Amino acid sequence: MANELQYFGDLTETGSSVSARVYDGVGAQVGAAVTMSEVGATAIFMGDMPTASAGSYGVRFLSGSSLLASGTIHWDGTAEINLTTIGALIECVLADSNELLTNQGNFSTATGFATPANVTAAQSAIIAEVQQSEAGVIAALPGAAPTAAQIYTEFTSGSNENAFKADVSSLATSSEIAALNDPTAAQIATAVEAAIINEGDGQQVIDAIVQAVGNENVTASTIAAAVWSATTRTVTGGQVDTIAGTVSTLDALDAAQDVQHALTQAAIGGTLDANLVSVNGVAVDGAGTAADPFGPA
Repeated sequence: MANELQYFGDLTETGSSVSARVYDGVGAQVGAAVTMSEVGATAIFMGDMPTASAGSYGVRFLSGSSLLASGTIHWDGTAEINLTTIGALIECVLADSNELLTNQGNFSTATGFATPANVTAAQSAIIAEVQQSEAGVIAALPGAAPTAAQIYTEFTSGSNENAFKADVSSLATSSEIAALNDPTAAQIATAVEAAIINEGDGQQVIDAIVQAVGNENVTASTIAAAVWSATTRTVTGGQVDTIAGTVSTLDALDAAQDVQHALTQAAIGGTLDANLVSVNGVAVDGAGTAADPFGPA
């Protein structure tokens, strides 16, 4: 881009300060004002076109704020489009057209065009490629669909049957499930008793009983009677040597007076077992009769 903007002034304007401003199609100025340079003392001023895309632009030439002249410049993005550049383009078009017209008159000498022989060869190559692909696809397809008998044979032949069936070895049988769903009262009692004895849960059972009675009016006598009754039912032969409970935790029973009272009130059939020797670590003596009741030793 050089000297595309040109102002030819009157000779009396020599030595003037001239600038040019370029505007696009919507009236917006393109770039900054261009300071024009005078060629000698000829009053011919020239300047460079500012950077702009291809299009047509309006130009104003000013001296200060006074308008000197205006015009239009056609721009291709890098250079002005004028008669010289248009003529060069026309020459190129004519040369290409002349070559085209000459070749169309003789296809045997034409270049850049497919001849009938070229078209036929290409058509043959395309058909051969399609046929080859079609044959390959058909060959890859399976034959007729298998019958039900063939499918059954495939699943049952050799070790296939074991390979395809589900593993049920860890599942419970119907008889095992039935036994779980129908336990007898005796089986339940035996299991509960074994759990209490073997797992050391006896104290937890007693605590649960105490919790269950809650705010009921429970006396030392009723507790002792209940302990005695439960113990004599579970000891073989009904013979008791020691009652191993923690009596002191139940209403803080007195080790002498309350134990004697409890034993007196807990008589079974009017008498206590003569083999009773101690209650919660407290030695007991007496015959267990009205005349000689049990009491602390």
